[in-house]
Formats: sequence, structure tokens, C-alpha cells
Amino acid sequence: MNAQKYISLILFLLLLVPASGQQATPSPQRPAAATPAPAQVAQARKPALGQRSPTPRPGGVAAQVTGPLLGQSMTLLPDGGTLTLGGAAASGPVTRALLNGRVAVPLGHARAYHSATVLSDGRVLVFGGLDDKGLVTSAELYKVGRFQPFQSNLAPRAHHSATLLTDGRVLIAGGISADGKPLDRLELWDPWTKTSQILPPHLSQARRSHKATLQSDGSVRIEYGVLADGLAASKVEVYSPDTGALTILDSPEESSSELKLAASIPGNGAQGVKLDSLIALRFSRALGVKTLTSATIAMRDQRGPVAIQVEGAEVGMLAFVAPSDGSPSTARPIPPDCHYRSPSSAFRRKRLRRTLAILTPTPVGNQMIHRFRRCKRDRV
Repeated sequence: MNAQKYISLILFLLLLVPASGQQATPSPQRPAAATPAPAQVAQARKPALGQRSPTPRPGGVAAQVTGPLLGQSMTLLPDGGTLTLGGAAASGPVTRALLNGRVAVPLGHARAYHSATVLSDGRVLVFGGLDDKGLVTSAELYKVGRFQPFQSNLAPRAHHSATLLTDGRVLIAGGISADGKPLDRLELWDPWTKTSQILPPHLSQARRSHKATLQSDGSVRIEYGVLADGLAASKVEVYSPDTGALTILDSPEESSSELKLAASIPGNGAQGVKLDSLIALRFSRALGVKTLTSATIAMRDQRGPVAIQVEGAEVGMLAFVAPSDGSPSTARPIPPDCHYRSPSSAFRRKRLRRTLAILTPTPVGNQMIHRFRRCKRDRV
């Protein structure tokens, strides 16, 4: 039997915990009970008598539209920046795009009450919303100052939620249909095939303008929102990607403040995983997205650093690691015949709010077995 060449890879995770010690997610807010219907949002408002119409900027954005707009999206990017898209101005839905508060390349399609979700590769999926005619049927992908429109088989909707899952797919939940009524439909969108599938379970309460949050166990918690009668949704529902089930919580779940690696893809103990496979890390609570970079998560082998790209998502609940060709001169691409192992699920808080985990995979026959050890900061 020919000996197969293996290279042991070391995965370092040096994660900065938010200084306040609290989860780096926005404070939950109950949505307003009344939200404009599609026809109301789409209808343009005329300027008052004696006032001049706004002077348009490139991309159809009015010059004075610089502040917050109803129906705009604000997305935290992997580098810590903020991408603000669309919204409803006095003239109706706009194509405005702001990167860190500065005017950027506009959207390909004006929209408001849409979703904008960071994907595992750092791109942003912009989906749904309302324009001056009703529901927007097209979607767009944003990457490095460029919007790429594409047709999607996702059911058009607005006032919905779009949550990135650990496996890289996106869960689309609730929202409103063309008639303005809340939806109970769930869909899963695949970023690699750009196709979606309707899930069998339905929300027990059709809702819009709700909140959907990725949990440490990989499930998605759906809460708040507005019902068809205008009342606030009372039930908390949880979708599990592992079982495909949708359950109703009878009582609020207790969240742990302990920082740990809740799960990973590949899972702990997986075998024969190729290097071009998705590497996903999910934490017990959100970390600072800006700290999830190749400077704090690194791969090494016996010869030194290995080139990788790290993308943080879901407000720091997820981190995705992928081999990268565009790397510093000190880093090298991972050889194509190598295999890696997933990290241990144990983290321990360190002084100065830093945690360092080292994964040392060791090849044994046809299996890849890893061991986990903790090191002091001065060993990095």
C-alpha cells in the first residue's frame, strides 16, 4: 500500500469578546403594529405646493436623502463596516446604497422592506421588498462595491426575515404577499445553486416585520412581528435545520454567557473531509464580527502559515474559513491532497477577554483524529 502524504494543520482561533461582555446583537425591539401596505409604500408622495422637487443623484436617489429611511436595511459586514440599502423616500422606494455612511454604487433595483444577508463567502444577498409597482421579484448579490442582479425562484415577499444557517443556506421566513397579508411560509435558499425549496412546516402564526435570530444550537428563533389583524404575534417559534421541525416555545429559553464553540462543519470526529469543503464555526454567543479575520483565525502546518479567508456572519455567531489564493507572501495555499479536522467544542475564557484554541489534527491510518489543547497568549 502506497503511503499517503498528510500535512497536519493547526487551526488557531484568537477571538475578541465584546468589551461589555454582552452579546453583540441589536437589542430586540417589537415592531410597530401598523406597517404600510404595498400600495401605500409604493405610492409616491408629491412635494408640497411651492416646494421644488428633489434634485436626483446618480442611481435615482434624491440629493437630500441622507438620513434613515423607512424600510431600509442595515447590514453588518465581515470587516465591521455597515451597508445601508434602499428604503422609502418621499418619492417612493430608492436604489440608495451607503457604505459606512458614504454614498456607494446604487442597487440595481429600487426597493424597501427587503432583506440583506451576509453569506458564507462575504457576499450579501439582497432579496424581496417593495418598489413603486408592488413586490420586487428579482434579487441581487453585493460584493466589493458591485451589485449583480439575478432571477430567483424564491417567492416574492417583503417585511420578511432572512437568516444565514451554519451550512451556508439562508432561511427565509414570513413577510407579506402581493395582497399585503402576512405569510406563514418558510423557504431555504441555496447560494451555490441559487435555488430555493419550500419547507413543509408552516409558522403557526403568519407574521411580518418579525425578528429571526440564529441560536447557539444552529436553530432559528422567530419571534415578535405583526399578524393579519394588526395585533402583535404572541408565539415564539423555533426552526431546526437538523430535524426540519418547527416548534413553539412554551417558555423562554435560558441563554448561557459562557463563550464556547457550539458546533462546526465538518462536525467533531468527521473523516476524509476535503479542503475545499465548507468550514463553518458556530459560537455559543455572538462575537465582534470585526475580530473574526485571518489575523485571529489562522491555519498552520509544519512549514508555517497557510493562506485562508475568514468571513464573519450573523452578527458574529458564525465564522466561515476557506483556503485563499490571494494571501500575504508569508502564507501558502493548502496542498490539494491535504485533509483537515474540525475543532473541539471547548473554549475557555482568558484574561483580557481573549480565548485561544488550537486544533492539532493527527493522521492515523485512514482516519484523521484531532486533539485539543489550550495555550497561553505568549505562545502565538
